[in-house]
Amino acid sequence: MEADPVRLEEYDDAGLREWARRHGAECAALLGASVAGGAIYDPRAARRLMAGSADPAAASFATALAGLQPGRNRADVGPVAALWEAVPAAERAAWAVRYPGVIGSLTGADFASRVRANVLVAAGLLYVLEAELAAAESVAGPLPALPVGLGVRAVVRGAWDGWRWARKAGVRAVQVSRQIAGFREAVRRADVPIRLLYCSTARDGRFVALSGAVGPATRTVAVVVPGTLTYGNHMVMNLGRLDDVDGRSLEPSSAVGVYWQGCEFPRFITDNADRRFNQAAREKLAAFDAALDVECERAVEAARAAGEAGVAPVQTYIGHSYGASAIGSAEARAEGLTLDRMVYAGAPGTGFKVQVPADTVNAGAERYALVAPVDWKPWLGGTLYGGAMGGDPVREMGAELLETGFLDHERRQRRLLNHNDYLRGGSTAALNIRAVVLGHKPLPAVLRRPWPRGRMSDRKLRRRIDGLRLPR
Repeated sequence: MEADPVRLEEYDDAGLREWARRHGAECAALLGASVAGGAIYDPRAARRLMAGSADPAAASFATALAGLQPGRNRADVGPVAALWEAVPAAERAAWAVRYPGVIGSLTGADFASRVRANVLVAAGLLYVLEAELAAAESVAGPLPALPVGLGVRAVVRGAWDGWRWARKAGVRAVQVSRQIAGFREAVRRADVPIRLLYCSTARDGRFVALSGAVGPATRTVAVVVPGTLTYGNHMVMNLGRLDDVDGRSLEPSSAVGVYWQGCEFPRFITDNADRRFNQAAREKLAAFDAALDVECERAVEAARAAGEAGVAPVQTYIGHSYGASAIGSAEARAEGLTLDRMVYAGAPGTGFKVQVPADTVNAGAERYALVAPVDWKPWLGGTLYGGAMGGDPVREMGAELLETGFLDHERRQRRLLNHNDYLRGGSTAALNIRAVVLGHKPLPAVLRRPWPRGRMSDRKLRRRIDGLRLPR
């Protein structure tokens, strides 16, 4: 295949992915990355590379971006979008693959260009990570395999082996181990390619992934933000959860899903006492939302240009655990994330300095909450860290409490008890979330008493759910 980066714009998406898989070193060079001695990639190198381009238009564009931070400043997204749209379409296509380190993370650029750029970014970053891991393994030995089975002996042995390896390899090597599998999937997955809007090797890895494409036919957009203890290696699992709730299985032509893991996440429940996580997430989430709003506006304009009635897609944000508080922090009046519907799944709070709808820019939004009767984590998080996590979704934000029911909703079997199962496919909770996303009528909570007081037999709950015949 052609290995000249100047001609990459001629490849279709499949060809570009194949080239990237085979040319990790060239992709790293396109980012301005250095892997000498396992050096960590610095994103600013990509902008310097573009600013020094022999192409005057590209250099001028990079210079115009100086001082703008669209990735964390919502107000900068509009100016960046205007700069990008002023560039001729042919040059935008070329720049996406010639300067992927700039365009891939450029909040305000169109999503299609960012997806193509991040094909190369992910391959380049994987090349850097594998160089770092190889350097660590030369010192500490091979990365220990995950324990087989859930027995106490296997878990203890796996934890012991991991601790010994981490002690020899160092902190950065541990961070690499927590994300390299996610990058391998993003680069090498062939069945259903992962479409990235953003990826980064910072800390434990960061990804923003798009399912579907925002266009004139789009009617709903669902954005899922995960919870505490989310690493880069969790991306594929969480994309599966997105698939179970974003509505694309029922409405593939009009529904779009987004998985957002664009910042550092708390590693332990105790980390939620530190408001810095919400403070960082709210800026980046609000900036992403501004880019999503711009993309939706582009789709409406395209529909109207084709003589159709452009309709703005309904945006639903779904926050699992800490993710709900992160979204709430971003929709505060000072940040400005806009949404039409909000789903709090096992949420310990409504956001930093967000107690009531009037504290947000979405006072009239529809709000829904799911809390399994035996899930103590929302109660504990809200009790211990309410100052950092926010208020109660039901009592203070007026969210409608939805039923969590069973893991197998169709057969009404196996109660949903685990804090991590709200978005599990086929469950009552996931079907309820999907119903909210698509504007269908969800199943209200049958058992409204929270942990530790909520009790109801499976048989009685089945009868109550059967009588309501929802969700649908």
